Amino acid sequence: MKKLLACIMLFGSMAYATASEERKSEVPVSLKKVEENKVLFRFKGTPEGPVTVRIYDENNTLVKRHRVFYNNAFAKVYNFNQIGPGNYTMEIMNGQNLVDRLSINLESPVKKPTHFITSNLEPMRDNAFRLSVNSEIPEDITVSIFKDGALLHEEKLDNVSGLNKIYRMQGISMLSRIDFYINTESGYTERIIAR
Repeated sequence: MKKLLACIMLFGSMAYATASEERKSEVPVSLKKVEENKVLFRFKGTPEGPVTVRIYDENNTLVKRHRVFYNNAFAKVYNFNQIGPGNYTMEIMNGQNLVDRLSINLESPVKKPTHFITSNLEPMRDNAFRLSVNSEIPEDITVSIFKDGALLHEEKLDNVSGLNKIYRMQGISMLSRIDFYINTESGYTERIIAR
């Protein structure tokens, strides 16, 4: 009888442990890409304290951190238009626990230009860069400069066959990551990592 009782107690404690582990793995969160550059974040349960949303770039550098303080279920849309193209990871933390993770690709589709285009970025002294873009035919060119993943400067040039310009990064730390993105109306896209 003692052996039978011990087996029942052991089985009961195993069932309780399994049920409690299943409850922990139930995630009251959903992350869903709803538009090209937008992600819908839903927290369907009651948060156990502040919820932290972290967004990392492809180099695992923290690009954005947001803390959400709600006592009930909530939903929020995150717009990635301001952080630029690339591969990102979005993590949701409830207290100290990782609840969900989503990989997001924000690269624009690559169209092949129908003519020859080149671009070059040359570092200069005093935190400056010389950008050269040459196109066989005149077209619209957009230059976007990002500092640590945030849009710093954007310039649109109409119907030009090239660009040769020096960009000075005044007031920008030498430790900041600088990326140049060149886009043309014919579909040429180039990302140049300045540093």
